[in-house]
Amino acid sequence: MKNTTLLPGILSLLFTLSIFSCKKDGKNVIALKTYSLELENAIIKDAKCGIDLSNGTVNSISEGLTHQEDIDIAYGYMMANNNRYERCFLAISYAGCKCGGSSWFSYGDASNPPTGYYSYSVKNNTKIIMGTKSIDFDRIFSTKKQEDLMAVFPVFPSGTSTDEAFFSNSDNLAEFPYVFFQTVKGKRGIIRIKGYTKNTQTDYQLKTNPIRIDVVVEK
Repeated sequence: MKNTTLLPGILSLLFTLSIFSCKKDGKNVIALKTYSLELENAIIKDAKCGIDLSNGTVNSISEGLTHQEDIDIAYGYMMANNNRYERCFLAISYAGCKCGGSSWFSYGDASNPPTGYYSYSVKNNTKIIMGTKSIDFDRIFSTKKQEDLMAVFPVFPSGTSTDEAFFSNSDNLAEFPYVFFQTVKGKRGIIRIKGYTKNTQTDYQLKTNPIRIDVVVEK
């Protein structure tokens, strides 16, 4: 009878110790969150284009008016080095304003005069750079382990722009469609662009051009 009473207690203690051991070595701790979003070109009125990377939410142009401090980057077109408008993520304050600005990125629609609003990223300084090689994104997305993220996370270069990431060339998706980021609050992660369709129309940069993304980010 005595042994029967002790057995459940011993098993409970061993189970508790095993959990503690897992947490202590960090190997089985889930440190990342994952989500998927669909985005629309910022030039379209009420486009869902402004991303809160930490919380996995996307804001429209109008919603962004009251959520500027939450938005890290936005999706749209800018003029690239090949004198074409190319799809990109942008996290810089010069992107545009109601009166014009330096690009189509944050106008909000193609009306004349434009009725978009100021750049989403005025209050934030999120760093973003394109990937330069293939990574096992699916593994990182599924395991949600910090060590898998850090195994591929690059050192952000100094002296170069880390506030814009072009992921198309002649509106073809980049060979390595991964964007590494670090938010203003220090959260690191990766965006994978998918659900991408090349646009062949003459005014391609004025179309909705939705994309779907998968994201892993530190909790």
